[in-house]
Formats: sequence, structure tokens, C-alpha cells
Amino acid sequence: MFKIDRSSNSITLIKNKSFKELGFTERNHLQEWLANHPSAFGEELLIIQKEFAGFEDTRERLDLLALDKGGNLVIIENKLDDSGRDVVWQAMKYAAYCSTLTTIQIVSIFKDYLKSEGVDADDASKVIYEFLDESEESEVILNEGIKQRVILVAANFRKEVTSTVLWFREHNLDITCIEVKPYQLGEELALSVNKIIPLKETEDYLISMREKAESQVKAKQNGNRHTKRISFWNKLMPQLLEQNSESFVNIKIQPKSLINSRSLVTGHKLQLNFSRDHVAVRLLIKFNDFKTQEKAYDQLFLNRQNIETRLDSDLHWVVGKDNRAAVIQAKYECDGYDEENWDDYCQWLIKKVIAFETVFTPELFSSK
Repeated sequence: MFKIDRSSNSITLIKNKSFKELGFTERNHLQEWLANHPSAFGEELLIIQKEFAGFEDTRERLDLLALDKGGNLVIIENKLDDSGRDVVWQAMKYAAYCSTLTTIQIVSIFKDYLKSEGVDADDASKVIYEFLDESEESEVILNEGIKQRVILVAANFRKEVTSTVLWFREHNLDITCIEVKPYQLGEELALSVNKIIPLKETEDYLISMREKAESQVKAKQNGNRHTKRISFWNKLMPQLLEQNSESFVNIKIQPKSLINSRSLVTGHKLQLNFSRDHVAVRLLIKFNDFKTQEKAYDQLFLNRQNIETRLDSDLHWVVGKDNRAAVIQAKYECDGYDEENWDDYCQWLIKKVIAFETVFTPELFSSK
């Protein structure tokens, strides 16, 4: 790795260091870095516990436990400069232990984690639903079947480890190897994070094949619910785009009860909800700094009467807390799965989306 100096049009070597040289430990440093920034894994993960030890008849602890966007458990095992010989066996044991965890148990584990981090745990299930882009009314099953995943993290992987991982992957076990290396240039430190298994060239193909297989299985298990969702979204979206709404352009339709728009202003989004007993449009207000988010929400709330008059709706207002978005919702209670009334539901949603875009976009710009 090199640092580029524009002024001299030259590069300077950034030295690769070991974690040991720099005095970094697995639990106090690497684990905390990854727990606080799971995006380092190259995908969206929700960390639900650190040092998880909820296994019967053993004192073993796995480093990090997470959920992926499909509701699957992800077992993350961290090593420092050397993966060691037994890391695959160790992680597979943990995956086997975790395979029996139920949705209720997973929510309870996440509550314990939030409490340990000093965060309000009352909304643990809501945070999970929000992460999965599902409404709380959805019949979500976490850790379904035997689709647990494993991520191994180390600076250097031994050949016997990579060979074993590749063999497991050929037999449809989802194991990923992430290479992490610290670097130093003077007093500045950096960390590189690279996925070495699977290789990028093959990953997209493997993901598409896995998604196809999973969609076929889920279609059989949850056929009616998922089929209804896909059918409704396919009916709504073309009509919405014909009305020159730009919020949902190029949005991928999935069999979920929630669809998020692209970002409107400073990361804020609209969200559509199609459920068994209602449809809804929501504005999600999200700032990295909660005080700024609260201020923007309060500014809108002070103008509540005028906003609700312009939208011709009594809105549901939720300020949000900690790292959760504030929500302003217009809701239409109905028999969502009654296809004979879908035209009415679509027209209601289109009208509200256009109104939300018209009313809130200027308001959010003024709150920046």
C-alpha cells in the first residue's frame, strides 16, 4: 500500500505491520472495530451480540454474532496475525450451536447486547424489523433452516484453512474469509479489509445462484404472502412512475412488506408498507447525530397542523431514539390482501407519495 503525494507526484510506502507489533489485541481492538463498523465486511450486517456464550454445557464464546439482510445468523470468528489451524472447526461448532436458536431467543440475545452497550433495549424487535426492511406485522422467522453463515477474520490464513473453506463452500456451506492487515505511516495507522474467499469474480454468480435457490424454497414455504407482495408492488410501481415520482426510480422489487425509496435529502427516505391489514407511506428522518435529527423532527412537528392539512391526513409522529430514524406515517387500514380493492390502495399510495414528496422535501432542505 502506498500514500500518494499530489504536490511531488510521488508515492510513499505504507508499511505493513503486525497487530502484535502495534500492541493491538483481538478482543479489545479488532473485535470492537468490526462491531462498531460492520460495513467493513462489505455488506449490511446487524451485530446482535459480542462474546456470545449462551451455549448449553460449554463455556465457549464466539466473538461476534450478527444477522444478515435475509434474517440468517452470521457467526464471526476473529483472529489476529495468524488464523491458526483450527479456526474452521471452531466456527463450525459455533454455527451448529446457533442453528437451534429461535426468533424469540435471537431477539432476547439482541436485547442483552443493547443493554450491555447502554442502549434502550425495549425496541430490540423494532430495530431488527427495520434492519430487515419488514414491518412489525410481518411473520418474520429468523435463523430459518440451516442457512447459518460463517465469517473468518485474520491477517494471514494458513493453507489448510483456505483449502478446508473452499471444500466446504463446494458443499454449499457459506463460509467467508476476510483478510485484515494494519499499516503504519509515521504516526498514522490504517487497516485494510479484503475478502479473499470467495473471490469477487465468482461471488456475484454464487450469490445469484443462492438467491435463486432461496427464493424457490421461500416461495413454497411462504407462497401466498410473498406472491401477494410481489404482485402488489408490480402493480403499484409502474403507476407511481407514470406520475413522475422520482423517489422510487430503479428500486428493486422484493417479496417484502416494506420498500425504501432512494435518499431524498441528506439520507432521508420514503418508505412504502403493504401488509395484511393496512398500507402506509412513511417519511424516515435519519441524521448521524441524534440531536440534529431531533431538531429537524421538532421543526416539522411545530408545523404539524399545516402539514397534515396539506397532506389531508392525520399522521402518526414518532421522534425515534438512539440510532433509530424518526418516522412520520400516513396509514390506510384495509384488507391488504383483497386484490379486488388493489386499485383503490394503489391510488391512495400514489396520492400520498406525491404529497409527501411535495410537502416534505422543501421542509427537509430548510432544516439542513
